[in-house]
Amino acid sequence: MLKRALLGFVLVIILLSTAQGSNVPTQAGLVTQKDAAELQDEIHLLRAINLAGLSIDQLQRIQALVSDLRTTYIAQVEAQLELKDFLLQWQGSRDDFEKALEPFERKIQEAHQAVIEKGEAAIEQLKDMLSYRQGELLFEALKEVAVGKMTGPSTDLKELLLANLELLYRVLNEKIQAIGSLPRNCTATVNLTALDLVYNDSVGNDWSFAVEINDARIAVSGPTQIFQDQFEGTLELKIRAIAQENDSVPDVGSSSETITIECPETQQVEEMLTLEVRVRENRGRYAGNTALWRFDFSIKAEPK
Repeated sequence: MLKRALLGFVLVIILLSTAQGSNVPTQAGLVTQKDAAELQDEIHLLRAINLAGLSIDQLQRIQALVSDLRTTYIAQVEAQLELKDFLLQWQGSRDDFEKALEPFERKIQEAHQAVIEKGEAAIEQLKDMLSYRQGELLFEALKEVAVGKMTGPSTDLKELLLANLELLYRVLNEKIQAIGSLPRNCTATVNLTALDLVYNDSVGNDWSFAVEINDARIAVSGPTQIFQDQFEGTLELKIRAIAQENDSVPDVGSSSETITIECPETQQVEEMLTLEVRVRENRGRYAGNTALWRFDFSIKAEPK
C-alpha cells in the first residue's frame, strides 16, 4: 500500500511539473496538438469574417443557411451509421446480403444527393448575401483551413463549404452570441413631423409652441428635428408638447407621454407618436372655450 501511494505521489508531482512548465493556458488539462490546430482555424476564419465587415444581419442569414445545410449533411451521416450497424450485425448468407444491402445504399445515395443539391443552392444564396470582396475573403479563408481535410487543393465553393461545415457552424454561432452579449450603440432621433390646428373656438390668434424632451425645451413653429443623441441598450424619453395663446394672461395647454425605445440589432426602426394639446381660454367673454392642436412626432432608433 505504501509503495502504491508513493508511486501515485510521484506521478502527481510529474504532472504538476509538466503543467507548470508549459506556457499554454489550459481550462481542463493540457491543450492537444489537435485542439491548437482547430483553434487556429477558428482564429483564421474569424479574422476573415471581421475583415469582410459582415453585419449582424449577414451573419445571422449565413448561420441559418449553414445550419440548414448541416441538418441535411447529418441526415447523410445517420444513413451511413445505419449501414454500418447493419454490416456489423449481418450474419446471413452471401446471396441474401446483396438484396438486404440495397435499401441502405439507396438511402445513402439519396441523402448524398440532397447534400449536393443543398450545397449548390447555399452557394447561390451566399453570392446574393455577400459583396464580391466579402465573398473573396471568406473563400480564401475556407481554402486555408481546408488544408488537411481534403485530398487536394480545391477551387470548388461547394466542396470548400462542405469540408468546413462544422467549423463554420461553430464559429458563426460563437460570433453571433458574442455580439449579442455586447451593449449595442444606437442613435435616437425625434422629429416633429406636423403641427396642425384641429379647431379654435375663439381662444385667440397669437400662438407659440414648444416641445420638451426629458425636460429640455425647444421652441417650434412647424416640422423640425427636436432631439438626437447616442444611447446603449434602451432609452426612455418623456415627450411633452406645449401650446400657448399669448394674452396678457397667457392660455397654456400641454400633453405628454413617456416612451421607451430599444437599440435595434440590424436596421433602423421608427415609431410614430401623436399628442393632442387642448388650450382653454381662462378669462374674458370667451372664458371656457377651447382650441385643439395636434403634434405628430417620428421617433427613430438606428444602430451605429
